[in-house]
Amino acid sequence: MARLRLDRLAAFEPLRRKVRRWSEDHLDRLRAADPAVPERLDDRAADNWRPLLAIADEAGGDWPAEARPTALALSGARDESDGSRGVLLLSDLRDLFRERRTDRLPTAEIVEALVGREDRPGPELPPHGQPLTARGVALLLKPFGVLPGSIRLPNGKTPKGYTREALADAFLRYLPPSGSATAPQGRDASDLHTSESATARDTVAESGEAEPAVGCGVWHCGGSEAASKEPASALAAEDGKRDG
Repeated sequence: MARLRLDRLAAFEPLRRKVRRWSEDHLDRLRAADPAVPERLDDRAADNWRPLLAIADEAGGDWPAEARPTALALSGARDESDGSRGVLLLSDLRDLFRERRTDRLPTAEIVEALVGREDRPGPELPPHGQPLTARGVALLLKPFGVLPGSIRLPNGKTPKGYTREALADAFLRYLPPSGSATAPQGRDASDLHTSESATARDTVAESGEAEPAVGCGVWHCGGSEAASKEPASALAAEDGKRDG
């Protein structure tokens, strides 16, 4: 996936014109559309996806069939039967890459490692509790756009597996920053944390004020030399007033 560069938007001008023309030609039908929305979407997600599903239906072809699974993969209920297990798998894979100090892992090695973990829910796949398999790993990762492929190991073998590079985008989008104490969550929570942190840093940079000490959080803020000096100075000034 290439990054969108704001200084090179001219290349999209022909596409923009086509989209505008298509929108104008189909606007009345889109306004009157009432597309079928997957039941597993909550009210907010359904409202967000309804116009997109209407566009998919109007466009025809493969779009209607592709749009609804995509909506469920991105916004469906996060329970043990779908998204949350996928996010948990992403977290475990990121840990495995770090623990094994490698950039590629065979699927068989992944399954063996995950089945042996005692700090995770049972290594079964919904809905019938089947043991985790190579196919199960592939099914859980598919909604994130990650597919297994042949990888070359140092011993020359080429089993099916996954590379850190192929998973990098999913790690970035769906997991908290590496090393965070936050438990694995969906994309919304991760994006909120990152956005707030970035906003705070930008505000500090613009104001010229000192950045808060590392460790500051909602319930607790770790001390720093600058923070400890301020109360001491205030107390000293107060003592001087009383002595005077």
